[in-house]
Amino acid sequence: MLIVVLFLNSRRLSFATAIYLIAISGSVALSQNQSLPVTGDSFFNVFVNGTPVGVERVSLTRADDVWQIISSGRFSDPIDLDNRAFQVDYDADWSPLQMTIDGTRYGQNFTVITTFENGVATSSTQIGVNRSTAPLSIDSVAIVLPDYFFGAYEAMAARLLGTKPGDELPLFIAPQAQITAVVQEVVNQEVQTPQRILKAQIYRMIFQDSNRPLNVEVWADQDQRLLRVSIPALGVEVVREDVVRVSTRLTSERHPGDINVRVPASGFSLASTVTIPVGHEKPREGWPAVLFVPGTASFDRDEVLFGVPIFAQLASGLADQGYLVMRYDKRGVGRSGGRQESAALENYAEDAIRLIRYLDRRDDVDDERISIVGHGEGGWVSLYAASRERRIDALVLLDVPGTSGTELVFEQQIGELDRIQA
Repeated sequence: MLIVVLFLNSRRLSFATAIYLIAISGSVALSQNQSLPVTGDSFFNVFVNGTPVGVERVSLTRADDVWQIISSGRFSDPIDLDNRAFQVDYDADWSPLQMTIDGTRYGQNFTVITTFENGVATSSTQIGVNRSTAPLSIDSVAIVLPDYFFGAYEAMAARLLGTKPGDELPLFIAPQAQITAVVQEVVNQEVQTPQRILKAQIYRMIFQDSNRPLNVEVWADQDQRLLRVSIPALGVEVVREDVVRVSTRLTSERHPGDINVRVPASGFSLASTVTIPVGHEKPREGWPAVLFVPGTASFDRDEVLFGVPIFAQLASGLADQGYLVMRYDKRGVGRSGGRQESAALENYAEDAIRLIRYLDRRDDVDDERISIVGHGEGGWVSLYAASRERRIDALVLLDVPGTSGTELVFEQQIGELDRIQA
């Protein structure tokens, strides 16, 4: 990470050192819930390349020591699937018993009935008027995952509990093949919804398909129920309805000094968190204050990238060293109002300036030591704000592009094409 610090007045702050020490520190792991999955219904929104394509309703039940997953849904292009009825049954230990599918793909009706016995999956398939039956030797505890029937991932959410990097799980891509999923990383995360805070675990895996290995990310909540499935190479995101709403945010890092505030902006308000030092004596002139400005990839005030809540961790660490820290959801993101469609650089800078002025008005802030920290493209916003607002005493740039916006977009497009073709 490239760190640039600019002091806009003569009073130097020990800022770069504090940020560096915190950035390289780790996060605290959450304990795992060892209970059985909680049964019930869920609704999932499905996106392809950021565009909503449909909804799938999923039900998980248990009776007579049999787990049963039932789903139905309809997806438009490019998936083009009508899932009239999907069902897969597992025994109490999550070994598959049977699977049935009734659907339409690309206008063609099809059914699949698969039975599992003694390590053999026997599938009877009918596509239009054509019928076939084929046995396939598979692992007796394989997880059944037919393509684009995302409710099937409920079984994976249950089976992943307690796994660690390096663990392998057999997958039956019904009805044609068995592959292996290798766990690469397990990350703990909190997700704040309007109703409650969900404790989630994120499992990053590689599906070792002989044709094309896939990076897949599966999220499970504390009830061992599916929250999210992400398949970047296919542009597919499957997100449970309660966490897809705009008012939902990730909150994996919490500090005892966290206070949520709303700051009026131009016709809306900015949802923010102020982290106040705990266990420190407040200086007579007030705390030195820091405002974090997120980049374009940010989904909320914690600046979660690759599962790491960057701003939340930095805010916690800086508060422990005696700084008052503020971070916020950008306009149109998380719990902040406003819209992003028509927002330009100067609009985001105006939002940052309003927050700087809020800090300046606080009685517990030293108005001669207010810093602004920009991450990624948020560094451009911070530079623009610092050029217009004299209350900003120091400027910190973290991993900020050193090119024009046009050049940056071209670089990002080239990088994405290279990744897709790899």
